[in-house]
Amino acid sequence: MRKTPEIPADMFFGEEAPAVPSPSAQPTAMEGLPALTAKRQTVKQSNSQAVKTAKRQAVKQSSSQKVQVTFYLSEAAAKELERVRFELLSKHDVRASRSAVAEQALLQAGEQLETLAEALRAGE
Repeated sequence: MRKTPEIPADMFFGEEAPAVPSPSAQPTAMEGLPALTAKRQTVKQSNSQAVKTAKRQAVKQSSSQKVQVTFYLSEAAAKELERVRFELLSKHDVRASRSAVAEQALLQAGEQLETLAEALRAGE
């Protein structure tokens, strides 16, 4: 069966839309299948919506051009970075790269310079 795109009628055709048979008039592939299949598709759609939303948020956050910066972390800081990424994914359903986590941490640290300066003085 040929799929017809769902284009808003007023986009190309002005006020009046041409007569197109409604999708509900045609038999769907879901007829006769168990309800479990419909539930699986609903879950897949909701997961894909969450991924699309996360990607849109990441694009908004990274609107500027990226530059490569190399830095070294202590073993404890590297483990903490991985723990944060794991917790973001498991508890908040957010998949973040190491760069994204580091960028957000740096932006937040820049807003709290007094606290950062004290922590750096104590670590020297």
